[in-house]
Amino acid sequence: MIVYSEPDKPKLRNIERNPRVALNFDGDRQGGDIIVIQGTARVASEVPPATQVAGYARKYDAGGFYRQIGLSGEQFASRYSVPIVIEPASLRGH
Repeated sequence: MIVYSEPDKPKLRNIERNPRVALNFDGDRQGGDIIVIQGTARVASEVPPATQVAGYARKYDAGGFYRQIGLSGEQFASRYSVPIVIEPASLRGH
């Protein structure tokens, strides 16, 4: 799983100190059916920018996410320039 972060954010320092993470997803887009993925994260300099990861760009561009936050895909990739790879270890939820 790949997520992107802005540089110099506390989460990046936290991952360096302790790579164990938990991601919470809103399963029904209304605050219910929360899905929790636990795993290990690392900053991944070998991963290309978001606009060059086909599945990522397709999901967020086609879904209108970039437009919702007032950015183009290129602006998003420039602002959120630090790729984080998460290796899932467990899944909880519905």
